[in-house]
Amino acid sequence: MNQIKAIFLSSVGRKYIMALTGAALSAFVFVHLLGNLQLFLGAEALNKYAVLLKSNFALLWGYRLGLGAIALVHIVVALSLWVENRAARPQKYAVNTQPYTDFASKMMVCGGVAIFFFVLWHILDLTGGVLRPGLTDAKAMLGDKEVTDVYHIVIKGIGHPVAGLCYLIATCCLALHLWHGLESIFQSLGLRNKVYYMYIRWITRAAVLFLFVGMCLIPLVCMLGILK
Repeated sequence: MNQIKAIFLSSVGRKYIMALTGAALSAFVFVHLLGNLQLFLGAEALNKYAVLLKSNFALLWGYRLGLGAIALVHIVVALSLWVENRAARPQKYAVNTQPYTDFASKMMVCGGVAIFFFVLWHILDLTGGVLRPGLTDAKAMLGDKEVTDVYHIVIKGIGHPVAGLCYLIATCCLALHLWHGLESIFQSLGLRNKVYYMYIRWITRAAVLFLFVGMCLIPLVCMLGILK
């Protein structure tokens, strides 16, 4: 117990926690995108995928609660490090010798806040159907079984101009967050060195570009009416 407390009190320990929770959340984002890209395979493929995800209630909610706990730890630790850094440097340097680092740090905080509120909105809107009653009630036949028509829920929900624009803005925030964050994960875990530095940079940036393009395509095809 004392060791866990010491980790949270240490800035180095909290950076490790940030890296590990950030890696877990990043993995979820990429897996989530791969699942959502089944939208382009048609209604049957996406609805089958949705049924598979919801087939085990205990596993689904265990996964959701676990992911929520990881996100909460990531946010709390990030805020504690940000407050600590602000307290250590209450006044800005007269000459900032690392403007990129300062900008990236600011974007991490602002982007993180934007992502947090977007996720809340997304859960209340498309997952819970609270903000737009009736949106998530669509049904479809999958074989001889009636299931939730996730395919048309996504197209109708994200196809709305305001909702689609929100998704595009959130995608930009997420991409900027990961552009700096993925490299920071390797650095915090001590996995980035002179030998692997360039490889890590190119791989992480290629991954972020893939995420950005993939996540932008979904609202764009929905808003333009390309998918019906």
